[in-house]
Amino acid sequence: MNGAVAVTGAAALSPLLAACGSGSSNAKGGANSTSGLAAVLPDYQVSKTVKPDIPSVSGAAGAFTDPGFLTYPANPVATVSGTPGKGGSYTAVTPLWGTLPSPGNSYYQAMNKALGATITMKPANGNDYATNIPTMTASKKLPDWIQLPSWWNANFNVGGLAGTQLADLTPYLAGDKIKRYPNLAAIPTGAW
Repeated sequence: MNGAVAVTGAAALSPLLAACGSGSSNAKGGANSTSGLAAVLPDYQVSKTVKPDIPSVSGAAGAFTDPGFLTYPANPVATVSGTPGKGGSYTAVTPLWGTLPSPGNSYYQAMNKALGATITMKPANGNDYATNIPTMTASKKLPDWIQLPSWWNANFNVGGLAGTQLADLTPYLAGDKIKRYPNLAAIPTGAW
């Protein structure tokens, strides 16, 4: 990807967040209306692969609770068949509030084998994340995948990064296009 970053959560929000920026001509698109927002957000599809012990409950303004499970399933359901990756090496950065794991540990090795690709996970200290990421964006040295928690959008300038350092996945995930990826479609709209 050579510096292009794909951010699942920011993918659909990229145009939306661009609209929340300074209003300069540098903004890439934008969703500044209810219909514009509806056009960029993926359609939510409730997962029916596992029946929860406690069903989701709808609330005000489209909010709802996550379904609940009282035990781990005796027979876990596979939602992906085969090996999803086709080789390649990628890097990923995410905040972590806890002890940072050592690179190349047995979990990472098993994950890479199951994925069929090599992902070098680089968890970063969550306490410093909001100040370290702007340094990465300023130097244009972002990983292939990065987690940008929404509560730090002002620090990260996600709208300004859309289309320059962050890949816009809206053409692939907006509306019913998400149905091609059922596990992503099962992410509630509010999480996007």
